[in-house]
Amino acid sequence: MNLTTEGALLLPQVDRLINGYGHGIDGLCRTLDSKTRTLRVAALPSAMHLLAGPLMQWIKRHPDVALRLSDPLNDELLAALQRGEMDVAVGDVLDVPQQIKTHLVTQDALVAVLPCSHRLATRTTLNWQDITGERLALFARGSTYDLAMATLRQDGADLAHADKLFYSGSLYSLVRAGLAIGVVSELYFASLQGNELRVCPLQAPVVSRRIALMAFGPAQAHSPLIQDCMEFLKDLLKAK
Repeated sequence: MNLTTEGALLLPQVDRLINGYGHGIDGLCRTLDSKTRTLRVAALPSAMHLLAGPLMQWIKRHPDVALRLSDPLNDELLAALQRGEMDVAVGDVLDVPQQIKTHLVTQDALVAVLPCSHRLATRTTLNWQDITGERLALFARGSTYDLAMATLRQDGADLAHADKLFYSGSLYSLVRAGLAIGVVSELYFASLQGNELRVCPLQAPVVSRRIALMAFGPAQAHSPLIQDCMEFLKDLLKAK
């Protein structure tokens, strides 16, 4: 059995109604039982460090709120917002559905990550052409992967031997060992500790993601709890 065309169009709305109802009943029971409310927040793995500090400040002001956090990739994050499975999110605005309202937080440019011993590590910036002949390490999926692959293909890079990895720890391990140059976004590198790696901005062209605070629907349709959290985070996560 397959959905009709009309059914496929209605499915996201039905999902949201069902998830919203389930979350509402769960929240009602939780409030009656323990006087706590629930807020569900998602952020891209690379953007969670932007959100963690402000969320800690907000939760101190709302000790009655049970915070539920997750770190999906962008497609999953947007789908969860649409289905009513998340209340607030920080993600990439690329291909955001019209019903999701966004507030820009930062521009997140793609960069090259190299071992300090690499011949290109002394450069302050690199062009994409500088790395097309190198062995590269990329994330296997997500918005940084899509942007990097599109740009590298345009520049004629041989991607047959590029390593496509799921986790930043694996990617940085290859770079530390001198096996590859990593192509990530600035936010991925921001939380990395130590000075054994060198990050170089990539230019010609500069390729970046737009990272934004998000919620489904207009502010007036949000619950008071979501409105309060959104306004608090907007004030702290000012666009860079």
